[in-house]
Amino acid sequence: MKKFALFAFTILFLGCDFFGDFFVPASDETLSNNVNSLGLKGTSVSSSNSDIATARLTSSGKLRITSASQGVSIITVSDQANNCAYVRIGVLKDGSVTIKSIVKYSNDAQIPVIRDDLENDMFRAGEGKPSGVPDSYGWGLKPRVNYGNNIPDDWNAILAWGQVNADRDLTNPDKQFPLVRVHLKDIAIYIYRSDGTWELINSKMNPDGDLYDEKSTSNVHKPANPIEEKDGGISIQAGSGFFYHFWGARRTLTNKDIKGVFVVCKARLIGTENYDTPPKYLISIGGDYWRSMSAVWASGQTNNDDIGIGRFKYITPEWKYFTMHTFKQNELKNIKFPLE
Repeated sequence: MKKFALFAFTILFLGCDFFGDFFVPASDETLSNNVNSLGLKGTSVSSSNSDIATARLTSSGKLRITSASQGVSIITVSDQANNCAYVRIGVLKDGSVTIKSIVKYSNDAQIPVIRDDLENDMFRAGEGKPSGVPDSYGWGLKPRVNYGNNIPDDWNAILAWGQVNADRDLTNPDKQFPLVRVHLKDIAIYIYRSDGTWELINSKMNPDGDLYDEKSTSNVHKPANPIEEKDGGISIQAGSGFFYHFWGARRTLTNKDIKGVFVVCKARLIGTENYDTPPKYLISIGGDYWRSMSAVWASGQTNNDDIGIGRFKYITPEWKYFTMHTFKQNELKNIKFPLE
């Protein structure tokens, strides 16, 4: 993929806010220039898509974009107090960079809600390839909608779930980064009704789950020994041939008026301060329809099958929302998600 050199450019930010070590342009302010330095300060930086844009921190702690290709990426800057800023960067064919939005937050109650991600994460390829998932499984490469809004006639239950996988390029993060864990919190599933309202079907702060054999199709699994974190949620590790499959609580669907399904979960990495670079953990969010509340797993999707599977995205030290939805692109302009 062709990379574009970015020109040094001095920007005087007007109407700016300050928090922690950050210097952040005022909310909703849009800037469009070839940008080299954005004036943001922090102690760590990550990119949601390194193929689109990369950045680094200078010796003074300021953010500097180092390369970019056509597309959109989210650059995240954070400090030691977990104050964070999201910079949504769009890169055009000619290499010009648009700072589409800058959002700041300081704790998990203020996680940025990025409309572009909510809409389009079901239409973009995954950020990485999950370990143990062959390319022939299309959902390992890009998201999919399976049953979508159409629950089988004789089925009546629904469940939100997710999976945390090692990246194919770093299959043993649990061994190579033993002090890093994945913090998961608040998995929830909503149904959109024909009257334009959302119904929360289930929300679970501490998901249940186990470690499953990456290469087995026979439900082989073992305990994950999760830790309950003091601010809610659980933390786990995965890798070395196992992924972590987690879920909320199965619920009966008495009302089958389903015009959309939305599943969401918060996730971040903890313990990364012990290493120069964080491990590559991927997460995907999905949902299942089930035959009944009492049905047990059986091979061949006899008793359950997926509603849809969200794309795999990298987990970072900052809290982020990870989602799956069943809407078509031409429907999204009229949809306001529960997080908004």
